Amino acid sequence: MRPLFLHGLIRLSRKSTRFPSRLSLKGVEYDRKMVIRGGYGDVYKGSWEGRAVAVKVARLYDESTRDKILKSFSSEAVIWCNVNHENLVPFHGVYRPPGEDVTICLVSPWMDNGNINQYLQRYPNTNRLPLILDVARGLQYLHTMKPAIIHSDLKGDNILMTASGKACIADFGIAATRNGFMMNVFSCTQTQSICGTLRWAAPEILADVPVDQPTQHTCMSDMHAFGCVCYQIYTGKVPYWETESFTTVLKHIMSGRGLVRPSRSECASRDLNDELWNFMAACWQLNPSGRPTASSAVDFLQSQQNQA
Repeated sequence: MRPLFLHGLIRLSRKSTRFPSRLSLKGVEYDRKMVIRGGYGDVYKGSWEGRAVAVKVARLYDESTRDKILKSFSSEAVIWCNVNHENLVPFHGVYRPPGEDVTICLVSPWMDNGNINQYLQRYPNTNRLPLILDVARGLQYLHTMKPAIIHSDLKGDNILMTASGKACIADFGIAATRNGFMMNVFSCTQTQSICGTLRWAAPEILADVPVDQPTQHTCMSDMHAFGCVCYQIYTGKVPYWETESFTTVLKHIMSGRGLVRPSRSECASRDLNDELWNFMAACWQLNPSGRPTASSAVDFLQSQQNQA
């Protein structure tokens, strides 16, 4: 898709909270028992054309945030429908329940294996390297698009597992294009939005940013988060799991020292070698330009897999 066209489509969708007609679905049914509570939408299990689907329903109870949430859903739908890769969760379309004009639902395939954290808890002997290579390939696809798409919220919860054990990036609710069309509107303030993903955030994202201005994520801040995801996949723990203090986590991130290498007993997988750890540490460099790109990550991880 041409960059200007995508930008225009995003802007139009955000302004009008409407979608291209080709995205509209009919006949979606879903259980009103919530499965996952997200930052600005709740996920339910449903069915569409005989297929199990995940139905993400905008949470519009609060009048003060309704417009922001509708704009975020509109942006997510437009971005999601314009990406197509085996390591990204597919998008079926948008559903509006009859008689509920305000309600917006984003529909995607249901993933029985859940997210990558849940999957690795059930299958602890899984080889981790192919999974982080899957994530790197998904990021490579996003970052090399024209314009580049920045995920902005990469973490284990947002990586889902297919029936065949392939990792797929999900949740484009606060994704952005490289030229500044930020979609970080899922909560009332920037402080609230950062709290949910602080442990994966790059230091430059947290440094002296006014509360009323959108955070300027980049491909390199995605790569910082990718390094944290690798840590999570290999250890089964969130970054900076040793503390629950917001202030302490923030100080660790801003120091630029990165995460501490886990001991053998702390590591859920035995194949975290020196080369892999050094690669992960490079993702946490204080200077964003010193971090690996998604493409170089794919090359490195592929070479590691070939040597295994």
